[in-house]
Amino acid sequence: MGGVATTATRWRRDPSARSRRTPRSVLVMGTNMDAPLLIRELGVLVWDALEHEVSELEIVEHIADGRTVEATRADVRSILLDLFDSHAIIVAE
Repeated sequence: MGGVATTATRWRRDPSARSRRTPRSVLVMGTNMDAPLLIRELGVLVWDALEHEVSELEIVEHIADGRTVEATRADVRSILLDLFDSHAIIVAE
């Protein structure tokens, strides 16, 4: 994704991605995927936030509760990149 995203980049779920919630996780199937991506814990909170157009910073502020912002930001960025690489989210226009 080199150089496309900044902390101000606005993300949203790709309308063509499919997801299924389980009691403790979400299975996400982006376009061109052979198998679903399993996200848990913090990833579920990120996926829920992506229901609407949102920036990385907004997600971090929403879910940091009790964690350091730096650690939360690094985890959120990693989850966003995994979801982007899986074609489950897109940059909002």
